[in-house]
Amino acid sequence: MSQKEDLLLKLFLQVTKSDRLHFGYWNATDPQDWASLHPAQVKYSELFLKQIPPGTRSVLDVGCGIGTDAALMQSRGYAVSCVSPDKIQQEIIGKKYGAKLKFYCNKFEELELADKFDLITMM
Repeated sequence: MSQKEDLLLKLFLQVTKSDRLHFGYWNATDPQDWASLHPAQVKYSELFLKQIPPGTRSVLDVGCGIGTDAALMQSRGYAVSCVSPDKIQQEIIGKKYGAKLKFYCNKFEELELADKFDLITMM
């Protein structure tokens, strides 16, 4: 089956100029404008990372976006593998991170790995 081009992903990346695909965490008092998007995304990522249980070493990041949060986890010492069926995401991650991030271009429900993970995320 050939993969259709993900035009919505391309549009989101071009419009927001963001390095993340999630919408972030906004406090009730945060301004809700384009300038506040990136800080809200960073805040969400930091809050998420604080929830990783102690002793976690390996992470499977399902629906990894364009790899920013996976790379952040990796920079904090976690062994991270990414999975997404999107070829555009695969291309972006390949350009940004090369072989540093292990990427599986596959649907999670069809993924067959011998590897075991301490944590599976889906942000």
